Amino acid sequence: MANMESGNLKIALAQINFLVGNIAANIDNITKSAIAARDKLGADMVVFPELIVTGYPVEDLLFRKDFIEEANNAIHQIAVSVNGIALVVGFPELAGG
Repeated sequence: MANMESGNLKIALAQINFLVGNIAANIDNITKSAIAARDKLGADMVVFPELIVTGYPVEDLLFRKDFIEEANNAIHQIAVSVNGIALVVGFPELAGG
């Protein structure tokens, strides 16, 4: 990934549109943006905004267990869809009930 000869790490910051509560659309947007950062910008890593998977502010949706599970599954979908670049992706996670 990173250019080991130069010791440089190229990081892209993604400021993209997201849809509150529409996890499927956000997965698509994250995936396309990550691939573009890798292929067009030569980035080694792309950093996305907080709660990019669910959109922000999600408010009461965070109290729905099925919504949190869908957000967690989204991380796995993104991981198998994007290779050759590291991603920093914000998502909610249930911790300790």
